[in-house]
Amino acid sequence: MEIGDAVSRTVADDETPTGVVVTAVACVTGSTVGEVSPLHHSVDPASLDELFDPTRRGRRRGRVEFEHDGCEVSVRYDGDVTVAVAPCE
Repeated sequence: MEIGDAVSRTVADDETPTGVVVTAVACVTGSTVGEVSPLHHSVDPASLDELFDPTRRGRRRGRVEFEHDGCEVSVRYDGDVTVAVAPCE
C-alpha cells in the first residue's frame, strides 16, 4: 500500500455506499472484505447509506469524507466513492 494508491467506483442501483466503501478499502489495502475493520469504527453505516438516498425532490447534494483503515474515503451525492491511501502524519 503506497500513498497515492486509490480506487474510484460509482454505487450501482443494487449496491449501498457502505458496501462499495468496504470493497474499495479492501482493494486499496490489499486485504479481503472480511479483514477490513468494521465501518462503524469510522462512520455510522446506516446514516451513510440513508444520507444520499433519493428523495421526492431527487438526490441530495453533498459529500462525506472520513478516514478508515489508513485510507481517506470520499462519498459524493452522485454515488462516486473514492478511497485513497492516507498520508502518514
